[in-house]
Amino acid sequence: MKKKILLVYTELGFSGSYLIQPPISLVYVSTKLVHVPEIEIEILDCRIEPDWREKLRKIVLEDDLLEVGFFVMSGLQVGKAHEVTKVVKELNPDIPVIWGGPHPTILPEDVLNYGGVDFCVRGFGVDAFTDLTQKLLNHETDFETIPNLCFKKDDGSHVIGITNDNYERVDYKELPYHLLDDVIEKYFVGTENRAFPIYTAFGCPYQCNFCISPIWFKDTRKKWDTLPPEEVVDHIEYLMDRYNIDFIYFWDDDTFVRPSHFSSIAAEILKREIKINLGIRGIRSNEIERMKQKDFDLMKQVGVDYVHIGVENGSQEMLDSMDKGITVEQSISANRKLAEYNGITPMYNFLVGMPTETIEDLQKTGLFMLQLAEDNPGCIMYPPNKLIPYPGGKAFSEAIKRGYKAPTTPDDWINLDQDGEVYQPWYTPEKNRYMRVLQIATYGLSNWGIFLENRPRWLQIFFKVSKFFYRPIATYRLKHSVTGFLIEYPLLKMAKKILTRLAPVNNS
Repeated sequence: MKKKILLVYTELGFSGSYLIQPPISLVYVSTKLVHVPEIEIEILDCRIEPDWREKLRKIVLEDDLLEVGFFVMSGLQVGKAHEVTKVVKELNPDIPVIWGGPHPTILPEDVLNYGGVDFCVRGFGVDAFTDLTQKLLNHETDFETIPNLCFKKDDGSHVIGITNDNYERVDYKELPYHLLDDVIEKYFVGTENRAFPIYTAFGCPYQCNFCISPIWFKDTRKKWDTLPPEEVVDHIEYLMDRYNIDFIYFWDDDTFVRPSHFSSIAAEILKREIKINLGIRGIRSNEIERMKQKDFDLMKQVGVDYVHIGVENGSQEMLDSMDKGITVEQSISANRKLAEYNGITPMYNFLVGMPTETIEDLQKTGLFMLQLAEDNPGCIMYPPNKLIPYPGGKAFSEAIKRGYKAPTTPDDWINLDQDGEVYQPWYTPEKNRYMRVLQIATYGLSNWGIFLENRPRWLQIFFKVSKFFYRPIATYRLKHSVTGFLIEYPLLKMAKKILTRLAPVNNS
């Protein structure tokens, strides 16, 4: 009888109930393990399995389980992953639990102290996870030979591995997509399109001090590395044939460090006459500023629907304090350029709550949001994230000086999320109210209707009605810096809870 490996992807809150992508991180980490004849692998994605607790219990109690692995991002998912970890250990304390992903990469010591986590992998985990599994199969204990593995020794001391100095480049033909075959249709419940994420490039050369990427890639020899355009387009065609995919998300940290990277992929798509829609997760406003008209024409021609852009803030002082490397003017100019290309929808990310941020800075961000919406009515703005200071970054050092207490337990991390209630020592009640105004204003200023056109009709109606009634209120609040009597904030929180329960994946 084969040993089983269970790989778990946990819930992600409100946004994770509607915008669900297949867990390619778990597919990637299984690349070599699927060739080990003594094991079989099962993926449990809690986002698409309403009865995941019962499924987990059945697997732990009835299968010959060798280990349980998790992919964990900092924030809400830390608490969720630890919740599932505790369930596993309560059912069978002898089953090894391994955490991988961004969170254990930067905070391995903390993870090993959470309780229940036996190993964690820093950086890219294909080789480390495979080597660890082989040792567990063979009852070997010389775990120190695995470079980026972390674990607690019998004497209580920690062995902390190093992060990779190279990217683990995996040919798409080697990816074990068959692990998704039995559940793939669940990722398309409640939507008419069939979206799938892929990588076209690895790494990020920028040094934004609030971001995890400079910490993750600090020891990587090459800061940005691209895949050949022919290989990328082969991958797209493969997914179209295998799963009837009609929308591909480029899941890179940054796709446009060199615009020629995307243009070469687009040219290959056009040469093969492939009909596909695209979303770009990583692009910056200064990169858009460098693009020529031919680049925009090509994006339009090849079927780019969405580009995610981290404009972050409307105060130049705050952008400089983030080491963002862009200007407010560049973001305004990029937004206007994109407005000329009907059908390419910019989706803007914001960050507030920097240690030196003032009310005046927040007001500038509010006016900046209004200008983006006015110049490009088709744009979408995500509610601003509040700063989570990651150890190793300049923002973290500044936060510590101002009384920040770094989270040390999974419960501490639950609220450090877009859906949580973050309140840092440098906030004042007035600042916190203003940040809430900015967060809720995005729902009234954004063109969510276009993004939700393939979603359930009732969800479209909800956002359309909300925008119709709330846009004038949001505009008034931002223009005149009115933060009092913010009754709409608790109403929004209540609506999110209801919408999460009504999500298609929770009713499948």
